[in-house]
Amino acid sequence: MDLAESLNYEVGAPDQDLLNMMHDKQVKFLDEYKYNLFAKIAYDNGIHYENVKEETTIIHYAGMKPWAAYRRTW
Repeated sequence: MDLAESLNYEVGAPDQDLLNMMHDKQVKFLDEYKYNLFAKIAYDNGIHYENVKEETTIIHYAGMKPWAAYRRTW
C-alpha cells in the first residue's frame, strides 16, 4: 500500500502493476508462448489450435472470454 500511495494511486492495473514493481528484481522470465500465450496473438500469427494444444500450458484470454459467448441468460 505504501507503493500505491507513493504513486498517488495512479496505477493502470493495480493487481499486476504493483506486484511487478515490488518484485522487479526477483522474477524469472519464461517462454511466453508456452506459459502465457495471448489468444489474440496466437490468432493474429496464424498459430493453429493443434499447435497451441500441444505446445502451450497457459492461454491468456484478455478481453472477451470464449466461454462468455455461450453463457445462458435466464
